[in-house]
Amino acid sequence: MPKVIHNVSKRIVDAAIKVYHEDGFEHISMRRIARESGLAIGTLYNRFEDKEALLAHVLSGDIEAIRKNMIENVFGKAPADALYSAIHTFVLQTMEESHDIIRYVLEMRSQQEYVQRILFGACNQIRALLQEIIVRVYEGYGVALSEPQAALLSDMVMSMMQVAARHGREDADARAAMVFGMVIANAKDGSLWEKQAKKRLLRGRKRLKNAQSMFPEEDDNS
Repeated sequence: MPKVIHNVSKRIVDAAIKVYHEDGFEHISMRRIARESGLAIGTLYNRFEDKEALLAHVLSGDIEAIRKNMIENVFGKAPADALYSAIHTFVLQTMEESHDIIRYVLEMRSQQEYVQRILFGACNQIRALLQEIIVRVYEGYGVALSEPQAALLSDMVMSMMQVAARHGREDADARAAMVFGMVIANAKDGSLWEKQAKKRLLRGRKRLKNAQSMFPEEDDNS
């Protein structure tokens, strides 16, 4: 009788997590995970279509943990306090990870439905949470953000949080405060998009004036 292997999926996932934490994403391969788990590589492919599907399964747990902690830490707080708590939670947990989870997820760019649904879906939920809080913060300063503006701002904050988590010598408190301060400063100082629109209008007027000086109107009496 063929040998019965118990807890196959758990052994695969545990091995993948071990490789991920010890060696980093760049060294993860199905062959390496098979060797770590003590299973045949064919057994891995029976459970997971490829490395991307396996990574999605592994990483989704880390991303979901970040999202849940963000929700717990913002619950019942005023908008500004909720924003700081969300930023601090993200920065702290991403700093504590041995590798940059979110950046790797965003760079996978997988076309697989499973990966998109499980992995990118979790990241989008974090963005949606940030977007909701940001809208409330800006409303407190009398700025009504449109949906595209709020979505763009949440993407910008997401990027700033990733940079803050990866770089700098400060602790999580200082890094989170830096990102938070930039968002609040922009909210207090007026809409970023209004400023950009005014700059574009002024540039347009200047170009028009320069063009008119180059091509002066002819005198009707000449």
